Amino acid sequence: MELKCFLCNTVGAVCESADHGNRQRITCVAPGCGNYVITSGAIQRLEEGGPNKEVLVELVRLANERTGVLDISVASDGLLQTTEILPMA
Repeated sequence: MELKCFLCNTVGAVCESADHGNRQRITCVAPGCGNYVITSGAIQRLEEGGPNKEVLVELVRLANERTGVLDISVASDGLLQTTEILPMA
């Protein structure tokens, strides 16, 4: 399904549901953004005016350069947290 990227707002991002709908795998077509995984809770925090999206875009780009994918979720304290997921060797 195509949608607007949750981080950079580019139209045409591809979304694939994962983890029984709790996470979305996003492939953003914008240069400077990229592939990431985001939880429904993190999407809600971003929609509420959560953290600086430009910082998250940069973290996604850096993770993608290292052949990883950034997982964006909500920590137990309610703040967004990021984890770089590396491919299985």
